[in-house]
Amino acid sequence: MVATFFIVNVFLPEHLIRQYFLNHPGQIQPLSWIGAVFYHGNLIHLFGNMFYLFFLGRAVEYKAGKGRWLCFFYGSFDLFFVGFFHPRSDLA
Repeated sequence: MVATFFIVNVFLPEHLIRQYFLNHPGQIQPLSWIGAVFYHGNLIHLFGNMFYLFFLGRAVEYKAGKGRWLCFFYGSFDLFFVGFFHPRSDLA
């Protein structure tokens, strides 16, 4: 993930980052949803998420299994995006 963060920020032009990794309220672009799951604003955000996923992810995966963990992981992002694209959303 750290390598991806650097590759995206160093080698991709800003317009591609904005198009494929950031979400735009009111515009539904499913491809950008996938990219936004893995893009982070800064290194502290990235390391915080990695730390959280290491401990929570291991516990949930152990209890629920890999398939259910992936459904939980992507399902949580689906819920976030529903809220993000809601017309009255303050998340943007």
